[in-house]
Amino acid sequence: MLAPRFDFDQRMTTTVSIDRDFVVDAPIERVWKITAEDFANVGSWASQIPNSTAHAGEAIEGAPTAGRTCAIAVPGFSKIDEALTAYDPAERTFSYEVLSGLPKLVTKASNQWHLVELGPNQTRIELRGMFETRGLLGRVMAPMLKLNLTRTSKIIESDLRHMAEKGVPSPAKRKQLDKARN
Repeated sequence: MLAPRFDFDQRMTTTVSIDRDFVVDAPIERVWKITAEDFANVGSWASQIPNSTAHAGEAIEGAPTAGRTCAIAVPGFSKIDEALTAYDPAERTFSYEVLSGLPKLVTKASNQWHLVELGPNQTRIELRGMFETRGLLGRVMAPMLKLNLTRTSKIIESDLRHMAEKGVPSPAKRKQLDKARN
C-alpha cells in the first residue's frame, strides 16, 4: 500500500519581498520617461536586461504599452514576459507582473514603482517587489532568491542613476551594447 502523498507544491508557499528606496539627481520628468513612458525599452539602459521589446495588444488606460518581453542576465532566468497592471502619471506610479518565464519554484512576481519629486533636480524612487515561491524547495531557496534579487535591484539602481543623471547608459550597459553589435 502506498502512503498518502503530501503535495508540497500545492500547500506551501513563501512570499519574498524586496523594498528599495533611492534618490537620483535628475528631474522627475526625466526619470518618469525612462522608467514608465519608455517601459518597454528597459533593455536600452539596464545591464541586467540585454534587450527588451514591447508587447502588442491593448494597454491599460494611459499606459504606453500592454507590457514587455525582456531577456534577463540573472541566474535562474532567461526571458520573461511582463504586463503593466497599473499606470498613473499623475501619482507617478506604475506596477507590473510577470506573466511567464519565471523559474519553476517561483509562482508569482510583481513590482511597483513610485517616483517622488524631492526638488527640481532630485527624485526618490521607491521600488516594491514581491515574489511567491512554492513547495519545500521554494521555501529553502527563498533566502537565496531574495539575496540574488536584492543584488539585481542594486545594479538596476546604479544603471538607472547613470542614465537619469548623465543621459547615457552606464559603462556596463554600453559594454554590453557594443558586444551585441559585434
